[in-house]
Amino acid sequence: MIVFTYSGQGSQKPGMGTPWSDHPSWELVGEASDAIGRDLAHLLLHSDAGELRDTQNAQLATFLLSMVILDAVERVGVDAAGHAGHSLGEYSALTASGALDFSDAV
Repeated sequence: MIVFTYSGQGSQKPGMGTPWSDHPSWELVGEASDAIGRDLAHLLLHSDAGELRDTQNAQLATFLLSMVILDAVERVGVDAAGHAGHSLGEYSALTASGALDFSDAV
């Protein structure tokens, strides 16, 4: 049985989205940006540590990248039997399990 876990605030770092920016799952960044009217690619690719310390930015970056990685893993056929999260990661787990809509979570 596979269970995915999702981290809370504090795991964010500058450039955290860079390894994923060319992956098809990156399309979620565009969807999230459209949902809130903000350039979230900038947040994941170009924000400095100070900008990412802001709670609003830290939580959004951490949640969004968790969803990008989940989408990438699901695209190769890995399916989880469950999802668990710590603190902010609980929202990622709820979204991953389908209990919370992605755009509502963003």
